[in-house]
This record gives sequence, structure tokens and C-alpha cells, in this order.
Amino acid sequence: MEDNDTTKRQVITPSEAQEIETHELYYDQRPINQARVRKYGTAMKLGGWLPRSVLSFCVTPDGQRFLVNGRRRINAVIWANVPIEFDVQRLPVANVEEIGTWYAHFDDHDRRSLDERMKAFHAEARCNFNKAQTKHLRACYPLILPGFRAAAETQGHIAIDADSPELRLAFIEAWADEATRYYADTKGSRHKITTNLRRSPIEAVALVTYRHTGNDAEEFWHQVAHDDGLGEFDPRKKLHVFLGSTMSGEYSPDEMARYAASAWCAWWDERTLQTLRAQSTKNPLTLGGTPHDGKHWLNYITSKGVLLEMPEPDGARESSTQDGARESSTQNRQENLPLRGET
Repeated sequence: MEDNDTTKRQVITPSEAQEIETHELYYDQRPINQARVRKYGTAMKLGGWLPRSVLSFCVTPDGQRFLVNGRRRINAVIWANVPIEFDVQRLPVANVEEIGTWYAHFDDHDRRSLDERMKAFHAEARCNFNKAQTKHLRACYPLILPGFRAAAETQGHIAIDADSPELRLAFIEAWADEATRYYADTKGSRHKITTNLRRSPIEAVALVTYRHTGNDAEEFWHQVAHDDGLGEFDPRKKLHVFLGSTMSGEYSPDEMARYAASAWCAWWDERTLQTLRAQSTKNPLTLGGTPHDGKHWLNYITSKGVLLEMPEPDGARESSTQDGARESSTQNRQENLPLRGET
């Protein structure tokens, strides 16, 4: 790497390295791997460290520097107590959020986990969620964005980068209102129910119902969570029992989402249920009262990766017949018996 306006060759002494670690470190970095620090430091002591590896600093308009790439190497210089030549890279930024973006993108030999890269964006503070809520919400996006297609069917169809922290942050912000209501309505349910309510297939279906039906979703999911005296054949009771008896990994995410959708559709149509069965994963999802009518595959993201508030149909992926889609939404029908408001 040649010297230029943003990269300069510089020998970093142990005291300078300590100054960087103490005063110029980007504050949201993960804990460093001390074994790797010692490995680097040993190479430096023995003369086996190749010079001119890169240290990257983001520089704010007021001249402050923040190290976003190279912390282990800096600590290795301190540990080895020897000066080392680096290429010091300056990355001008406009604000702290931009520093987080740079940090999230640096690999630093060991690939940072999605949790570590997401931390740089302060999603919890931006959306007023705790860490667990943020993690559960972001896990929904591979299901919601392609309209609950099986993951293998989305390849080459729409632009979903499952490992993109920027896209996951945009998704979290776009669905934060729905998630806030869902977490409030289901809070306080017993542990096993809560665990399954937070699984992405169930939460993803719930978020779509909140977006498109509002108060109806609140009534449905509160009762699913708490079962305040529900009748035996009430679809909410059936889903409550299903969530209380389902083990992790028992169903694929696509199939588990279809169980929740089936219970929702029965309740929306004011039908009772003898047995809860999943909608077919071969057909588009059906959710009564929402754009998901079982006739088209719907996307909440464009082919260019732009998030959508209202889903767009995928014209190339229609179900084989309208009758087949209609059958998938009514396969749990026992009879057209009154449910809501029955006497």
C-alpha cells in the first residue's frame, strides 16, 4: 500500500499503542482475543511480523480519531514492547453512526459475528428494545421480506443479504412499532409459551397481522399468550396449546409459521377448530385481513433491496390455482360455526 492522502506509513511505539488503546479506541468494539494478541506479539518479538499491516482510524470533522480496525495488533505492540511499522489509514466520517458502519464492515482476520457488527449500530437504543427483543425481531426478516417463501426458493429472486447488518437495522426500524405492540400484548405469559412466541416463525406472522389489522391482532395474540378462559375449540386456544407443547427444532421455520397462520385464519373467519393443521408450504401464505390472500407470493423488499411498507405481489410466482390457495386457508375448517360473539 503506497502512501497517499488517507494512508501514511508510521512506526507505532509501545507508548503510542497504549495511548491509542486508552484514548482513541472506538468504544463499541468487542473484547479482544488475548490468545491472538500473544500470538501476534510473539511474532513481533521474534522478528517474524511482516511490517505495514493496516490500522484504520475514523476521523471526525473536529479531528478526533477512533480506531476501528487493528485493536489486536495495537495490543500486541503493547504486549511485545517493540515498535512496529504500520500503514495508518484515515477514514473521514461525518458522525458517530458512520463510524459504526465502518467498524461493522472490517473483518480483522476473524470474521465478526452478526451480533458484534450489529452492536455498532445501537439498534436497542434507537428502537427502545432490550438486547433479546432486538435479536428476536431481526431474526424475522428472512421470513417476512420474501413473503414466507422457503429460504431455498428466494435464491436469485430478490436481493436479501442475510448477513447485512445495515439491512437488518433497516428492517428493525421499519417493524419496530409492530414489534413493540406484540411484545407488550404477550408479556407475562408462561415461560414455554413466551419462548415459542419469540421464535421467528411465530413472531413474523404476528408482526404482519399487527401491520395490517391493528387492534384485531392485539386481541388475538394477547389471548394466544395468556389464554384467559378460552373455549376448547377456539383457534387461539389451539395455538396456545401448540406453543406450549412444541419443542425447539420440531418443525421447520416455514412449517411453524403456517401453523400460526392457520390459527389466525380460523379466528379471523370466526370458525372453531377441532385440530390445528399447518397451511401448505407449497402455496403462498394466507392471513385473513392482510394482503396475504394465498393467491400470490408477496415481497416486502424490491429486487434492488428497498424495504416496502406494503408488500408487492410476485407475478412470476402465483399459486397453481385459486382453488388450491383457498383450500390451504380453509383446510382446518370444521364447520362454519359461530365463534366471536356466539351465545
